[in-house]
Amino acid sequence: MGVNGLTKFVQREDFTTTENYSNCSILVDASGMMYSILNNGISEETHTLDCGGNYKEFESKVIKCFQKLEQCQITPIVVLDGATPLVKHDSKLERLERSLENYRSMKFCTTFWHYLAIDVFVATLKRLKITDIQVPYEADDVLAFLSYRFDLPV
Repeated sequence: MGVNGLTKFVQREDFTTTENYSNCSILVDASGMMYSILNNGISEETHTLDCGGNYKEFESKVIKCFQKLEQCQITPIVVLDGATPLVKHDSKLERLERSLENYRSMKFCTTFWHYLAIDVFVATLKRLKITDIQVPYEADDVLAFLSYRFDLPV
């Protein structure tokens, strides 16, 4: 489910450049990447248009992200979340109910998640022959372990 405030911290700092990491491998948090792509530059107009899920556009944005990494000679290793642990089931259910309520009332919300995006993302990874690791539960612990063990940036 992520680290509270991490996105705002990263946006405030300039950690998003790839020049510092060329010619290496990196770990990619699939959930974080998908969430970022789905909600980057969102406006009231795009929310209305994308409400049903513009998966072709999403796929195109995923491809562009990995092409940029490839141009910098960065090899991504994508780590995908597995099942949600029971302790987080209630909060995930609340988020889904909030999203459904926003869609029903067509209220603009600052972020949203299309639940079929994971299928498009994984299919795109396979097509691009990107290495991916599916973990049994949430990927945060595995990302931290792999980063420490193999000295890879996340």
